[in-house]
Amino acid sequence: MEILDGRYVGNGEKNLYFKELGEGSPTIIIEPAWGGLSAEWQPLQIELAKIAKTVSYDRAGYGESPRSENPRTSFQIANELKTALVNAGIEPPYVFVGHEAGGFYSMQYFKLFPDDVAGLVLVDSRTSKDARLEELDVPKYRELLSLDALEKNLKAYLEYGEEELAKTITPHLAKLYQNYPDYLKEALIAYQSERSFYQTVLDEMAPRRESEKTLEQTAIFSNIPVAILARDFRVMIPLAERIGVPKEEARAVEEIWLENQKYLLELSTDAEFAIVTGAGRNIHYENPNAILRAVQKVWEKSKEI
Repeated sequence: MEILDGRYVGNGEKNLYFKELGEGSPTIIIEPAWGGLSAEWQPLQIELAKIAKTVSYDRAGYGESPRSENPRTSFQIANELKTALVNAGIEPPYVFVGHEAGGFYSMQYFKLFPDDVAGLVLVDSRTSKDARLEELDVPKYRELLSLDALEKNLKAYLEYGEEELAKTITPHLAKLYQNYPDYLKEALIAYQSERSFYQTVLDEMAPRRESEKTLEQTAIFSNIPVAILARDFRVMIPLAERIGVPKEEARAVEEIWLENQKYLLELSTDAEFAIVTGAGRNIHYENPNAILRAVQKVWEKSKEI
């Protein structure tokens, strides 16, 4: 098996790389996390394509899609996707599967274009309440695992030359994708060994507070089916401890994260919440069946609206 072929679709500024598989409406659209690539969702996309037509894509600056000069706000990203879907001839309704920041972008799309969206599956999604994490008194967490710490590490990668970066990052990526087929693993490592990849992640992270405010200000009443899948805090706390974060700090962070996930229940009168037992941040390859079941349920319910 090889990586799914795709096509380039104009988004109003540049081209985005789309991969389509399967048939049936509503179309399932996969929106990856910060730093997420369509290729890492391929095994799950193949399974989802047994339910309906599926679309995965690389946002501007990732994978096969060229970088954008526009600000990487949630508003901009949602509008770029809207334009690309129109240009691709992929008509609504859609069921979005959004992971981490991809969940944030999916919600922004829904609030901007509510008539397009028939359902949402939010996979450990970021929320408009994430600033609460910055208010916690958790100095060791802030030093090691916060978004500020991540930004610091990403900026350090940009100081490396291409060869030095590849040598530094390859062992970490090989461990991360150790259970992926070789053909996917090689592609994912290659994409994430380029300096431009890390600049794109920084570009998307930079306007996060602006994006949170935009999303919070856009209120909408909805009855579409929404599934909220959260990581297991019983996995996350020991992981943080192993890195050097005190247990009480890790617990405080996970409590706020869980509260924020439950806040997403307000998105719809038909929203359901579940913790994915045994899974951390990367539910799509730690427990893909949990996502598959949630999408199946949301997709079937969406057809009844």
